[in-house]
Amino acid sequence: MTALLEVLAVNVRYGPGEPVRLAGFSCRLDLAERLVLVGESGAGKSTVLATVSGLVAPCQGSLKVQGVNPYAGAARQREVQRGLGQIRQQPRASLDPSQRVLEAVAEVVSHLRGESASRAREMAREILVACGLAPTLLTRRPPALSGGECQRVAVARALVHSPALLVADEPTSALDPIVAHEVLDVLLARLAEHGTGLLYVTHDLGEPERIKGQLGVLLGGTMVEWVGLFSNWESLTHPYSQYLAQSRHEPVAPLTLAHRGCPFRHLCPRADEQCLTPPPETLLTHIHTIRCWHQ
Repeated sequence: MTALLEVLAVNVRYGPGEPVRLAGFSCRLDLAERLVLVGESGAGKSTVLATVSGLVAPCQGSLKVQGVNPYAGAARQREVQRGLGQIRQQPRASLDPSQRVLEAVAEVVSHLRGESASRAREMAREILVACGLAPTLLTRRPPALSGGECQRVAVARALVHSPALLVADEPTSALDPIVAHEVLDVLLARLAEHGTGLLYVTHDLGEPERIKGQLGVLLGGTMVEWVGLFSNWESLTHPYSQYLAQSRHEPVAPLTLAHRGCPFRHLCPRADEQCLTPPPETLLTHIHTIRCWHQ
């Protein structure tokens, strides 16, 4: 069976001579599966999304979305885009301020699925209401909406064409906690209803427990720990994962990345001379891998 998303040992640079922003990244999602990526700013999370979305080509490794390489020409990239939904970090900035909400969502269906204007508006209306937007708001423009309302529009735009995979970059980060909780509920309900896969980046360490899927912990462009079914933070064993878990409840020491060997060795209580060499990936179980010399 063809994977929904298959990424194998991908390295990414943002230009010749630039440092590697993502090193040896691999993941696989099958139909309706979910992967949440967490880590410090600059860890490589958004780079993963940009690469999967066809925006930044890998300099090494392979990537396929529904069996198609998005970097194998314009036709292939368009094919991949039809099966992708995307939500960006800032919902208001992702919307045209001069365009009415209903038209902003309808144009996605017209462009990606070739639906007629009337059918596109009908589909847009249905999903906007399903995402919790009041019918009276559908003729308004983004400047007249709250942040939460803009994010509901962004969710509707991302899902209206029934993509197989949704790529979401911190979709709740600009919202207050109550609205963020509501928007994530709407998003997860739509994904479950349509069997849509999810690649999700977040700084909110409470969200992985709600999303219930795979979890990847990134640090310095490397995935240092992966679990196939995340249950709670106590189940993770990499020292950096435990550092993140601790940060949910109490202040932690500022993180300074090491540029040689394990990037966490400056703060790691287990660090020794062996940690000057990058640790290999170790399989702890068939659904749990880690990069640490002391496991």
